[in-house]
Amino acid sequence: AEEGRRRARQERELCIAACGRLQPDDDGGAPTSLDHKALAALCAKLELEDSLLSTLPLILQKSHASRSYLERAASKLICEALQKHLSQVDSTSDPAENTEPPE
Repeated sequence: AEEGRRRARQERELCIAACGRLQPDDDGGAPTSLDHKALAALCAKLELEDSLLSTLPLILQKSHASRSYLERAASKLICEALQKHLSQVDSTSDPAENTEPPE
């Protein structure tokens, strides 16, 4: 049970960090640190199309402003899938675990 909670917590944190990198960044701040291999594994688990998965490494290397229209669309689709997964993780976990740590 503890292993499942730990995995859910890691997936939750990964979804939040990935969406932070994939979507436009309003404040122009530094990119979020992200485990690319873990993200690729999670996206594969979510059964995203291979064409989306193949764009992921390139998307993560570029700022939102320098991405092509196709890369922006792929980024949006990946983020939507991650947000849906995040909702599922949140609905099955302890509400106390879903609070953001203070900065």
